[in-house]
Amino acid sequence: VVASKVANAKMESELKQEKANLLDMQKILCDERKLMSAMDMEHQSQLVEMEQRHQEK
Repeated sequence: VVASKVANAKMESELKQEKANLLDMQKILCDERKLMSAMDMEHQSQLVEMEQRHQEK
């Protein structure tokens, strides 16, 4: 019974750590998505600017 409780406590600890790791990964993914979105908007803005300059010629 004691060995079972020790094993259970160890598994619960590992589960808690894995949940923390998952939260970290989700935050990183969210940050990456925000960065990609910002880069995409910047790229679109540059394309519009280039198109406007081209039309002015």
